[in-house]
Amino acid sequence: MRRAIVHLPPQKAALAHPRAPGVVGDICQVLQRCGLEPDFDTKFDIAAGVDLDPDVFHILHASNCVKAMPRVYPNAIYAAAAPLRQFWYLDPMGVSAYSSIAADEFIPSALPADRVQTFFERLQRRFVRDGVSKMPQSQERRDFGNGHFAVFLKRAGRDYAGCTANEVEIVQELRRQFPQTRVLVNRNPAGGDAETVQALTALAAEDAALRLVDANVHDVLEGARACISIAAAVSVEAMLHRVPAVVFARTLFHHNVTTLSDAAALRPALDELAAEGPRPDAEYLFWLLRQNCLDLSGKGWKDKAQKQIETALQDCGVLVG
Repeated sequence: MRRAIVHLPPQKAALAHPRAPGVVGDICQVLQRCGLEPDFDTKFDIAAGVDLDPDVFHILHASNCVKAMPRVYPNAIYAAAAPLRQFWYLDPMGVSAYSSIAADEFIPSALPADRVQTFFERLQRRFVRDGVSKMPQSQERRDFGNGHFAVFLKRAGRDYAGCTANEVEIVQELRRQFPQTRVLVNRNPAGGDAETVQALTALAAEDAALRLVDANVHDVLEGARACISIAAAVSVEAMLHRVPAVVFARTLFHHNVTTLSDAAALRPALDELAAEGPRPDAEYLFWLLRQNCLDLSGKGWKDKAQKQIETALQDCGVLVG
């Protein structure tokens, strides 16, 4: 049987087993269905520019390359978690903003309207109704009213290539440009940058319209005027609430959010979003998640993954036969 190497980051070394729980073990099953015997590596660093063994197939975990533009290897495919919980994707080009999904064109009119609406309503029941997100959420449900800006802080140590904006400046600009609008800043459940949180806490102490919270993301999004972050996955969850999202870095989901480079541009961007007609949020979620990702909670995703890996095997040629 031909070999495949699953490259995991060191912190996931405990999952380096073909019967590991969760997505790693599931991907190993898919590899075996493709006639590949999975092996593991936990030391590969894509940023170091190391070449891959050309005689085997490789699965590259996204955590190996989040801080570097991925290399495109003819005999490898990347595996990454999508913005919504229990959705993943396999991509030969890379992950996030460097993926083939990000490079593809989103055409709402090409999608089946009835299936789009059914899928959208199913996602709302699955995530919004029960307050479910990628990260553990507060079980205390709260009502924050309507018309506020929802700002979501990134986790400590998370960097975005090319991003020059910072979260304190973003909040300050929101309060300066929209003095009559409340701003809710939701801390990251994984822990945010201590200096950022400290600075925002000091600002909130002097400003009754600025509030830091530790709340369920769906409660913060409900009734919001806009969702604002550096590049948070919650931007996709905002689409479930039909709330427009603004980001300050390249993303996987740039097709249906507004991307800025300067916090000073928030006013014209947010005014333009408010003046727009209905956004294709339902269509985008169908295109991104249903057509381009794998739903690990549903049936048939392993068949879909198998086809993607078999296509990659055929494309690289050296592994065929």
